[in-house]
Amino acid sequence: MEIGFNLYSIRNQVQTADQLRDAFVRLKGMGYEAVQFSGTNYDPELLRTLSAEVALPVVLTHMPLERLLHDRDGLIREHERFGCRNIGLGMMPGEIASDDERVKKLTEELEDCAVYLKKFGFTLYYHNHSFEFRHMAGQTVYDYLIENTSALCFVPDTYWLQHGGVNIVEYIHKLKGRCACAHLKDYAMEGWTPRYAPVGEGNIDFVQVLKELAAAGTRHYIVEQDNATESPDPFGEAYKSVSFLKKIQLG
Repeated sequence: MEIGFNLYSIRNQVQTADQLRDAFVRLKGMGYEAVQFSGTNYDPELLRTLSAEVALPVVLTHMPLERLLHDRDGLIREHERFGCRNIGLGMMPGEIASDDERVKKLTEELEDCAVYLKKFGFTLYYHNHSFEFRHMAGQTVYDYLIENTSALCFVPDTYWLQHGGVNIVEYIHKLKGRCACAHLKDYAMEGWTPRYAPVGEGNIDFVQVLKELAAAGTRHYIVEQDNATESPDPFGEAYKSVSFLKKIQLG
């Protein structure tokens, strides 16, 4: 199991080249084997340099929708520079998500983009939140995306699946063969309020989730904790997750 880390989780700590280099080194030292680029300054040449220096590959990115729709060739050239073959959309804009006809149009556009990228050896991924579990014409937005595409792949996010009120394992099963990348994020409660938590400190059964992800063909298990960047010890939060994952992996 390759354990990666989404840089979005420490976005406030990686705003300069030196900070990003330090983060790569520290994450590598903790036992992370890959990173996802998201949430900080995008510099393809710096990502190429750091990946080579630290031996920590970038295995997934989140890119703006505008570029996915209108600058695919540019994205291909840039991702080739730092050796990443997985390009993601972090979320659809809210004004699209709330409009059934615009959801349908975007689904067609994402599939078209995925087909185009596939010709050049790249895979397009869609990362879910919980708003995709509203219903449109008798099914959820997320199910519509799944059922009306074939080249498009998905990054199931464990926290947001639970937040959306669906069964995590059942949805991973639906994505079999289409979720080589996944986000691992735990779901904890403070009274009536859910919050993000390091993997292993919430109420998600990750032993079962990891088993289902493996069966679905997941290769990149990417830790994401949106609020870690605001913690007194963001890298300590990152270490908690990788330590737990390695413990249950060995167990």
